[in-house]
Amino acid sequence: MFPHNVITEDTSTSPLVLLATMEAAHRQAHQDLELVHRQIASRAERLTITRKAKPWSRCSDWSNGTRSDERMFTITSIA
Repeated sequence: MFPHNVITEDTSTSPLVLLATMEAAHRQAHQDLELVHRQIASRAERLTITRKAKPWSRCSDWSNGTRSDERMFTITSIA
């Protein structure tokens, strides 16, 4: 993920080496962020497809009930 050669204030290297190291780190960070972005987009797409394919059945009495509302209703009505 990060460049292997760590440059500190004590290191005496040329500005071109420092610039090259910074550019390599920038490229690597950009690639890592692109990978994360693709993973998030793929997961969102999978979730959307799954939700459309498997709609859950609502309690017939509730027009705007959510899953947590339905669970709470079931728990309180049993007790």
